[in-house]
Amino acid sequence: MAGKKIQAVVVDGDNTLWKGIAADSIGKSILINELKKGHLKKFLRGVSAGKKLKSNIGKSPGFKDISTAQLDFYSVLIENDLGKINEMISAARKHIKRNMLHEVTNLIFQISQEGIPIFLSTASGSTVAEAAKNIFNIKDSVSNTELFNKDGNLTGVELTITNGQTKLDRTIKLLNKYDIKLTDCVVIGDSVLDVPLFKSSRHAVFSPLAINDIKQIKSVTGATISSTKVYSITRHIIK
Repeated sequence: MAGKKIQAVVVDGDNTLWKGIAADSIGKSILINELKKGHLKKFLRGVSAGKKLKSNIGKSPGFKDISTAQLDFYSVLIENDLGKINEMISAARKHIKRNMLHEVTNLIFQISQEGIPIFLSTASGSTVAEAAKNIFNIKDSVSNTELFNKDGNLTGVELTITNGQTKLDRTIKLLNKYDIKLTDCVVIGDSVLDVPLFKSSRHAVFSPLAINDIKQIKSVTGATISSTKVYSITRHIIK
């Protein structure tokens, strides 16, 4: 590990930089705003669709269901004429600030003080990525792309990150813009989507909320790094 300074950090969003799924908070915030406006029918339709979505995910959890759940989430918003870009960014910002995982956020702050860039790689939407970039001074990001019309209303989504391989491919393409290799990066993540990134990175760092199944995955260096060592090991790496 010694002798070569890392070139960048690639960090996930949900359950890594912050607790929970930011999209859930966005959906709830939008529904509450509709209720406050007196739009009871939209509120009830949204609540009903949200319950159905959670029920379906619970019945068939798994790798393939990530993209299905995302499409269902956006379908609920679009079909009910919900979702404005500023509203979604604001809701994402509030969720992130209220639910920061300080073990990770403090770490990337320390690393950024060394002049090392931080990149966000998330399967969340672009409004979540935009909120996170502003909060954490992230250099650049990859995410799924939400589409809005000229009035700022949500009209669709481009799902380009739906599994671990597509997340890896998008991240490598992003890093290439800055002449950085993933093998010279630290990756911080929590879920099955991050497995290919962990295996391809120089060092893998697990979020405190990482699922048990991935805690033994090793990076290309052969190192397995647990969240309990995140401060001491990473400080050693960047020196």
